[in-house]
Parts: sequence; structure tokens; C-alpha cells
Amino acid sequence: MSEITPMDAYFRKLFGKRNIKTTENKALENMRRLEEERKSNMPNVPEMDGFIYVPSINLYIAKERTLKGKTWNQTHEILQKDNKFMPSIYHFTEYLNYLKNDHEDRDEAETILDDILKTGDWRAEWLDAKFEKKKDGLYLLSDHRIENKKLIAKSEQPLEKCVMEDCYVNFDFNSQGLPVSKSKSQSYEQGENIKFWCPEHSGRVAWFYVGSDNAGLSCYDDVPDSSGDNLGVFPCAEGASQKIGSRK
Repeated sequence: MSEITPMDAYFRKLFGKRNIKTTENKALENMRRLEEERKSNMPNVPEMDGFIYVPSINLYIAKERTLKGKTWNQTHEILQKDNKFMPSIYHFTEYLNYLKNDHEDRDEAETILDDILKTGDWRAEWLDAKFEKKKDGLYLLSDHRIENKKLIAKSEQPLEKCVMEDCYVNFDFNSQGLPVSKSKSQSYEQGENIKFWCPEHSGRVAWFYVGSDNAGLSCYDDVPDSSGDNLGVFPCAEGASQKIGSRK
């Protein structure tokens, strides 16, 4: 009498003894078919050394923070000369969500997330976002490029509805990458929330930081000509079919 394997026992429980082989074969065939369909629908994107491809934004984002000690303006200039660019808030929050939920190399994902989110020595990264007050409200300026030796924003959008107070927020962002819901917790919980410093002043730019007691997104008081030894950037590169003028 042949031994009943755990898989046999599982399928017998589900489908009964009589049709176990037929049902098991069909179930396995369906599983294989669905996996093949999933793989065939994945974009055929080449690897880029030192970068991770983020499908939702069709961009490569660097695995490490670089260009430390440069101002926001200097960082834009250096990146553009290297055919790279600074991530917007939206790009960066999509990168965090991809690392949290979808990146297949979990050891690599956790290492990068720890660098960005784990409390300890202060470190931060510039984001391509500048805030400007106009007659009809606060605007988010992004997609900055140097043209005729001047840094200009190719995108100017009214600020979408978002949290407008300094507080802890969930990993729940609008299309501009700004948080839309407050966290129930009033303390930092890595991977569950971040501290948000909401935009109020014209001329300020954004960065993402981590310190001794929290990690957060600051849109409040940072100016383009400030710098720091541990303030850098996670450079972006265009994806497989992304056009220069179509960054979201």
C-alpha cells in the first residue's frame, strides 16, 4: 500500500479520495498556468547596475544615497550632467511602497528600507519638490531642469488634498506623493508610519530624513541652498519606455 503524502492528504480533504489524482493534476496545472501568465505579463526590463526598477512609475531608482554634502540646486545640476534626475516625492513614496511590498529580493529590500527608515544617525535625501504660494493657493513645483543655466520647473500643480498639519501619517499617499491620512499612533513605528512636516512657506523644498527618534517627510522649512554631510539623493534614471518630458 503506497504511503499518503501530505499533499495527497490535503487534496483528499478538499476533493475526496475518488478523484484525487485527476483533481490534483488539474489544480497543479492551473497553478502552473497562472504563474506562466504572471511571468509573461511582466515587463522585459533589463537590469541596471546599482538601481532597482519600480514598475508603477517605470523608473530605475538607486539602491544607495549618493552626492552627499551638495545643495538641492547643485544636486540637480550634477544629476542632469549624468543623465539622471532627482526623484519627486511621488517617485520616492512609490519606491518605498515597492520595497515594502513587492521587491522580490527581500534581504536587499530590508537593507535599503533600514537605511531610509531605521532610526539612528541623522541622514536624509533631497526630493524634487518646491512649494510656491500663488494667488489661488499653494503649488507644488517639480520636474526641475537646467535650461540656459537656470533651474526651472517643468511641472507646476496646485497642491492636492493632503494632510495639512505636522503629525504622524500612514503610508497612504496622493498622486503627488503627499500623505492623505493621519496615523492613529502618535509615536514612530518603523514601516507603519512616518512624521510629516506639512508645506506652509513659499520657496521651501522637500527632503526625506531619519533621525534618532523618527523618520519623516519634511516639506516645511528646508531651503535649496542648505546642505549636510549625510544629506544626499537617491538618483533616478528613465525606465524602458519613459520619455524625458513625461515624468509623473
